[in-house]
Amino acid sequence: MKSDKIRENFLTYFESKKHLRYPSSSLIPVGDPTLLLTNAGMVQFKSYFSGDAEAPSNILTTSQKCFRTVDIDEVGDSTHLTFFEMLGNFSIGQYFKKEAIEYSIDFLTNVLKLDINRLYITIHDSDNESSEFWNDVGIPNERIYQFGSEDNWWGPAGSEGPCGPCSELHYDMGPDFPACELDSCGPNCETVINENGDKCEKFVELWNLVFMQFYQDEEGNRKLLPAPSVDTGMGLERLAVIMQGVKNIYETDLFMSIIKLIEDSSDKKYYNNALDDIAFRIVSEHMRSSTFLIADGVIPGNEGRAYVLRRILRRAIRYSDKLGLKENTLTTISKFIIENMNPWYPELKNNEDFIYSVIEQEQEKFSLVYQRGISELENFFEQNKGEIINADLLFKLWDTFGFPIELTTEIASENRIDSDLKGFETLMDKQKKRSREFSKFDTSSAKIDEYKNIKISNIKFDGYESLEKETTIVGIIFENKFVDKIKLKGNEEDEIDLELLTDSTTF
Repeated sequence: MKSDKIRENFLTYFESKKHLRYPSSSLIPVGDPTLLLTNAGMVQFKSYFSGDAEAPSNILTTSQKCFRTVDIDEVGDSTHLTFFEMLGNFSIGQYFKKEAIEYSIDFLTNVLKLDINRLYITIHDSDNESSEFWNDVGIPNERIYQFGSEDNWWGPAGSEGPCGPCSELHYDMGPDFPACELDSCGPNCETVINENGDKCEKFVELWNLVFMQFYQDEEGNRKLLPAPSVDTGMGLERLAVIMQGVKNIYETDLFMSIIKLIEDSSDKKYYNNALDDIAFRIVSEHMRSSTFLIADGVIPGNEGRAYVLRRILRRAIRYSDKLGLKENTLTTISKFIIENMNPWYPELKNNEDFIYSVIEQEQEKFSLVYQRGISELENFFEQNKGEIINADLLFKLWDTFGFPIELTTEIASENRIDSDLKGFETLMDKQKKRSREFSKFDTSSAKIDEYKNIKISNIKFDGYESLEKETTIVGIIFENKFVDKIKLKGNEEDEIDLELLTDSTTF
């Protein structure tokens, strides 16, 4: 079953149960400063659960765009994503555990035709009531497992919000997936099965039913919600693996079409070389994520969600270089994603030109300095075999060549080299301190008028081509006044208020 059909079947099913089909919210959480990016389906409904706002309906269903930053460095294997779609149904005080459990089994077994005998359940160890409801829909006690709050308590999303015990549906992936073969094997099994450290994959968490009962504040205090509620989430990508009978998310139609497009632009093929496979997965996943982030208004930068976008875009650029992709291929990939996902997320097409512009500008900025940064690293590896990358080089790569520190450490790890991250953080703190001090400079109207009087139309930036060059001084501002020349007197230690303006700069 194609992913579009899975998504539509889910939403249609809950519409048939009188749920309101509600659009996905932005990846930028609205009115929630505790979250960097939307990471769950219930985020846009926080105020409804808490009773602070009235919902358009007490029962809703969505396919929500989600982004989780913790897995950025893991993307490249066959299991991790940053961007994903969360299918969910929500009850704000109308139904609770019994109905949520009945809906989940009905949809999976009667609509998707999954075998109920391959469904295993986990519940919170204090929630005996849910166990009885699972029995009622055909799940025997031997397929129900109890866990503590570490595994079966969800929320809040962010530093405060609704939360409660949860019950998870796990699916037995069958004999074709690597398993530990232990009699004790069950949901949440993390038994290491080989020398590579791979873990048992017999069971996959499919659907999480959260029974919202509390609101937790930033201090960790909990109070009862106005009414017991339900928040469920099922990852479309994981469900597609099961419904399409493939080994992992990158073999589903959500990614294989993107990977085939990349193959058409490269001399390399997917599933031909393990290292190339990592590159295919990183480029396809990060370009999908970047396209959605930009569509919601995120632009690359050095802080917060802007830095998240810069990290994944520049990581995609690096691995596209490994695959030998042409410069415009990343934009082509984004265009393909927009065309395929627009029926579900119209903001993609609405912001199409903006998306391409951001990708092209970031690629142009980074590509110009990328090879020089790589050369710096390669020279270090050659001349300092086995030594740790010092903080000065880490900072230079970040500050001069635009290498996110995570990208540098990733390259270092590939060469089995450690990095002085503590020293790097010290240098970063010093720079932030200098920036704060610089931001305090005098911005009086007199100085602003002097800037206007100089009438310099444009200062050219040549830092991409060289770090040193001869230039022409076109203006001098001394003590807030534009002057033709200046003669300095006094001690060398004396601080002076002097600015030199040039017609071009490398920094």
